[in-house]
Amino acid sequence: MDNIGQVFTIDALLALLLITLLIGVSANTMGIVGDKILEYSSEQSIQRIAGNTADVLIKTPGAPESWENYKYFSNITPGLADIENGTNKFGNLLSMRKIFSLKKNPELIKRLLPEGGL
Repeated sequence: MDNIGQVFTIDALLALLLITLLIGVSANTMGIVGDKILEYSSEQSIQRIAGNTADVLIKTPGAPESWENYKYFSNITPGLADIENGTNKFGNLLSMRKIFSLKKNPELIKRLLPEGGL
């Protein structure tokens, strides 16, 4: 009778060991998958911010529209679109004056990016 109890105890111990091993492997796999999802989400967020920033920079003339003529850049949002013939329509042209002004003052690009980093 003592041998039957020992066999049952050894079987239960092996079963608990296998279950513990299986749970450990599953937890590790879930951690890896969670990290991959977080990395993918962060990458998508950065790409969205970069795309939106590029759209605002290229497709709008900025605020105010002739910001490149100002000496102080305290309330300026840069944009590179050129205004067609003095109208409010923005064409597919970029203003070289605005590009050179942005090149001289690269800190203006920070106004397009969100505060607090990515």
